[in-house]
Amino acid sequence: MAELIIHSEKIKENIKFLSHYFETHNIEWSLVTKVFSGDKTFIKMILTKGVIEKIKSVSDSKLSSLKTLKAVYPNLETIYINPPVLAHVDDVIDYADISLNTSISTIKALNASAKKKI
Repeated sequence: MAELIIHSEKIKENIKFLSHYFETHNIEWSLVTKVFSGDKTFIKMILTKGVIEKIKSVSDSKLSSLKTLKAVYPNLETIYINPPVLAHVDDVIDYADISLNTSISTIKALNASAKKKI
């Protein structure tokens, strides 16, 4: 049977290294968490206090993953890196602080959804 070994300490060291490197060059960056797949245990294992304070934001291509991230760390800045479909604009407003958009109709729908939440 296949086995996947995750070296969480190495991942955390890499995040801290990148954060320090980017900070010294005045670069803001976002951690892309596709590999987390919205797994709460893995998120908590990697995004510990010493790591999360080094990250400006976390990005993902799945709204379900952003939902989990927000449940674990409500104040964490999140970025949805898929252009949202109109059917999911309410979820984008709920779980993404920033989203990448490709059409004016999507932007208008996001705006309307955000106004309803005020």
